[in-house]
Amino acid sequence: TAPATSQAWQQGEIMVNNQRLGNFIDELSRYRPGILRCSEEVANVRISGVFQTDNTDQVLDTLSEVFNLQITRYTDFWVQIGPAEK
Repeated sequence: TAPATSQAWQQGEIMVNNQRLGNFIDELSRYRPGILRCSEEVANVRISGVFQTDNTDQVLDTLSEVFNLQITRYTDFWVQIGPAEK
């Protein structure tokens, strides 16, 4: 049988375990139009979880809350993830 992670995308999910945030954002960007970037300052943050691909803004908001990140939305099609301001 296929591992759960390989079937997750068929259910509209991204499943990650101890993955770099930078790599996850690259994957998430496939599910939304425009530019989605992760700054080098937070690219190595490790994340785990199951994330729904049908609402990427909600995924970004959750990441922001859990990992104390700042999500800057310049437009609906240009989003930057970086460290939260102190």
